[in-house]
Amino acid sequence: MSSAFKLNEYICWGTAGAVEDILSRATELSNSMFGADAPISALLAEEQKLYWGGKVVAFESSKVSLVRLAAVLEAACEQARTSGMFTEVGIAWLTGPLAEFCQQVKLAARDAP
Repeated sequence: MSSAFKLNEYICWGTAGAVEDILSRATELSNSMFGADAPISALLAEEQKLYWGGKVVAFESSKVSLVRLAAVLEAACEQARTSGMFTEVGIAWLTGPLAEFCQQVKLAARDAP
């Protein structure tokens, strides 16, 4: 089953397990980087709590710091890439579509008012 991350019109599809793994890592990293009470941490924790296979995890640029979102997603991606838990195909997803999604988040952060 597939799941995805979404910001505005950009969607990054992956397996449900891979998306859930990155969401979990991003939540933990956000808590340690910004504190559990930070809006980005609260949003990620809520998305993780409500996660189910097939879910599209949608981030609204008006509700989250895109700079912080990019930071935690990139850190989660790097942590996952070096964890030894992803297959060759999974690593290709991390370094391809998910890395591109992170770039889109950075671009959106740069262009945000």
